[in-house]
Order: sequence, then structure tokens, then C-alpha cells
Amino acid sequence: MKPYVCIPFLLAMVLGCRETVEDPASYLKICDSEKGGLVQSRFEDGARHSLRYRPTDYFEARSMIGSSDAELSSIGAKTRAEFGPNFYFLFSVRLVQDSNASWQAARELEMHVRALERSNHGMQERIALVDRDNDTLPCILAVVQPDWAGHSGFDVLMVFKRGNNARRLEDLRRMVLRDFGNRSGIIEFELESIRPKYRFVNRKEGGNV
Repeated sequence: MKPYVCIPFLLAMVLGCRETVEDPASYLKICDSEKGGLVQSRFEDGARHSLRYRPTDYFEARSMIGSSDAELSSIGAKTRAEFGPNFYFLFSVRLVQDSNASWQAARELEMHVRALERSNHGMQERIALVDRDNDTLPCILAVVQPDWAGHSGFDVLMVFKRGNNARRLEDLRRMVLRDFGNRSGIIEFELESIRPKYRFVNRKEGGNV
């Protein structure tokens, strides 16, 4: 067998190899940490801007917490039916400096984003999820959530319908947030660096990322 014949097979083996996690609480923590491969962050205007990808496994693990043993076997199928048709991302803003200037910048950004949320689809029109063909997937929902824990920022949950040519995370190229009130006017994330390193496994049904 010629050496180059095995190259695609070896690449598939390496790229498809992810650690499995069976404990739902542990998996949820991994999803929010840098080591999980689902978070991209940058600093601007005295705050940390982060983008988190929420795979279907995330919602399955979250649904399992507090569920009875009788419910566990059907949670996976229900979760995939409810969350599988869409992409879910969480955009977060957190203060990184304890100063009046940075606090004011983050506060102004939050007020601007909340004003967009109250307008008629104002926020969705400023969010673009671009696939590898440079087609834009429409944002069908964008909801602002306060940072209940630290009161130092806010989150925006964004939902996108999967496209005919954008069914997987690997089919996506970048996320662009326009006119979100920051100084540059544009917040952009390249999605090639967001790749899951862990896979959640429901011990009774199996996982799905």
C-alpha cells in the first residue's frame, strides 16, 4: 500500500479523537473553560469579549442534571430534536479592570445592546454568522442575559438556523457583531479555532456534538 493512501484515514482518526465525559456537571464546566476548545476571547474597552459555542451535548448534559433515572434514557433524543436544527452561541462581556472608566464602557455597551434587544429585530440584523461559502445564516433569536453571578457584564444568547451547506461547526467561518456600541464598531471572531476537545456521553444513550 502506498503511504499517501493512508493519509486521509490518519487525519480522520486524529481530528475525530476527543475525550469523553460522562458526568454532566463536569462537562458543563469544561464547555465554559478554555481547555474545552469552545471559547474564543479578546480584550477591548477594558472588558473581555468572549464567544462560546454551545453544542447539542451541552443542552443534553444540562437537561440531565436533576432528572430521574427513568428520564435519562430519553433525554438525548429529546435534546437532539429540540436543539439539533440550530447553532447556539453565547457572546459575553466581562470587566477585566476595576476602574470607573472600564465600568462605564461596559455599562454603556450593555445599555446599547439592551436597546437593540427592545427594538424590532434590531439586534438580529447586526449579527452575522458566515459559513465557508461566505453565505450568512440568519439569526433567528438574540436574548440579552445579565451576569447574575458577578454583576460585571452581560451575555447574549444567539440562535441560528443551520443551512443546507452549513450543518456542522466545521462549516462555519466567522461571527460578526456590527454596531454593538463598542468603539471599533465591529466585533469579529474567526471560528476555525473553535473546535470541541471533549464529547459528552450519556451513559444510557450516548452523546451528540
